[in-house]
Amino acid sequence: MYKSDVNPHRTQESEPSLPYQDFDINDGSRLGIGIEHFGNLLTVTRGVGAIGLQEYIRKTPDYQTWRTVALFTGLALTDIDGKFSRLGRKLQSKDENIRRPFNAYGDQLTDKLLVNLTTEAIAAREKEGDNPLYTRMVKAASTITIARDVVTTIDRVMADCQNIDTRAQKQGKAKAILQFIVLGAALSPVAKNRIAKKAIGIGLLYSAKKSIESGLALHESFTAARRQKT
Repeated sequence: MYKSDVNPHRTQESEPSLPYQDFDINDGSRLGIGIEHFGNLLTVTRGVGAIGLQEYIRKTPDYQTWRTVALFTGLALTDIDGKFSRLGRKLQSKDENIRRPFNAYGDQLTDKLLVNLTTEAIAAREKEGDNPLYTRMVKAASTITIARDVVTTIDRVMADCQNIDTRAQKQGKAKAILQFIVLGAALSPVAKNRIAKKAIGIGLLYSAKKSIESGLALHESFTAARRQKT
């Protein structure tokens, strides 16, 4: 009988670990929490910044400058907070189809806060100017938009309590971009020209009209979803 070549006392060498074997399944969750919190930070920045920008416009003698445009643009760009929050929740395997997370309301409300406070501040400053027509146009756009946003927010909360998907539609996102563009123009030196003022005033009224249309479209989608539940 031949002796075995295997030494029973020899310890077996461990195989090198593969890269994925060192991955902790909880790493994705931790990363998701960090990304979601970063999205929340952008939301808070937009809300606080909207209040600060309103005061800046009201108290700065010459508010129609490129500096003001830069401040407003920086706050408007934080509107990507929703993408970070959704990615973070996805990495944490959170289900968004049951109820909207609270920070989604923060996203919606701070968008409205930035637009409405900025428009209101411009209207207040233009009362001091020599263009009453532009002042009335800005004030009308501000009043219409604020009223629409209050009604739409109440409608969204009621729909969410009925487990209806209340996430923003494409029409609403397009409306927000239009509002940001027109308000940016209203804050720029271009708005010092009387002809440009008239064009901007028309743009603000048009954006208010689109705001109403998007609110009605959202309400119709909620109504259709309620009918399906009955």
